[in-house]
Formats: sequence, structure tokens, C-alpha cells
Amino acid sequence: MKFYKCIGILFLCCFLGSCSAAFHKDNIQEFETGFQISVLNNSYEIKNDTILNTGKYKLLDLFNLYDKKVDTVNLQFTTNGELILSFIEDIQGLKRKQTIIYEGKFKSKEKYKITLVKERVQVPPLVPIIYGTNHIEKIKIKLMENGDLIVKEYFRKEGNIFLITAGPSHKSKSFYKKLH
Repeated sequence: MKFYKCIGILFLCCFLGSCSAAFHKDNIQEFETGFQISVLNNSYEIKNDTILNTGKYKLLDLFNLYDKKVDTVNLQFTTNGELILSFIEDIQGLKRKQTIIYEGKFKSKEKYKITLVKERVQVPPLVPIIYGTNHIEKIKIKLMENGDLIVKEYFRKEGNIFLITAGPSHKSKSFYKKLH
């Protein structure tokens, strides 16, 4: 009997230890209708309550807009769920404004979600036991109480032939500083 209690407690500890919240509710605020913000293109990290400017993830890179020489990015949410992303790019000394519109949806008043890529091939349909590929890229945006943005990226690209499956996937969470 003691053996089963120990196994149960061990299982419960492992289960509870593996659970974690992606965003803490108390640090998040709701998006208002027509919300607009300007943020730095470089990300920062928080380690042991210390802010580090790493620039590991550029905001435009998360939207698959690579090699852009941009310092600030403007984000505006429309009432019909669109995200208007605008920035001024420096191309050989010439400044050029670019605006890109993304279709997304508010999953709640606190979270905006964009699916950039969703490609799926399955043979046969529904149960891909012969062949299948899956390519998904998503972005979730939240607003912190201090006005900074939290952007979570999810990437998965995998394939299978019969029962053999392989492919990379990763998740990242970046913070972007609001400009005053």
C-alpha cells in the first residue's frame, strides 16, 4: 500500500512540476479597440529580474521579414481583427515606408494570434499512414502592464513516410520595448 502511495505522490509531483504558465495573468493587460503601439525591433530578455538587450529575435524576423534595416516597428489592431504592421526601412541611405496587413484574431481580450503558414498534406486524408507533411508557423502577441509586448513564436515542420516521422519544431518568447 505504501508503495502505491509513493508512486502516486511521485507521479503527482512530476505532473505538477512540468506544468507552467506561459504568461502570468497579473502582468498582462487587455488590448483596447484600435490599439496602436511603436516598439523597438530588437528583443530583450529578463533573467533574474535583470533586463538584457540581446537582440536575439528581431520582431520583423518573426513575421518572416528578414534582412530589414529597421529600428522601430508600429503595430495597429483594427476593429475587424487585422494587424497593420508598418516600419521605415533604410535602403542604401533612402528611407522607404512599408505597410503590411495580417489577418489574425483575438483569442481573448488579452491575446492576438496570427497563423503565418499552415500547410498540410496527408495521404490518405485524415490518417496519413502512407505520407504526410505539416508546416505551421504561428505568432501570439500579448501586452504587458508596462506597455511592452510579449511575442511568442511557434514553428513546426515535419513529415512522415509510413510510421517514420521527423522534422524540427521550436517555440520562443521575446519581449519588445515600447517607445514613449
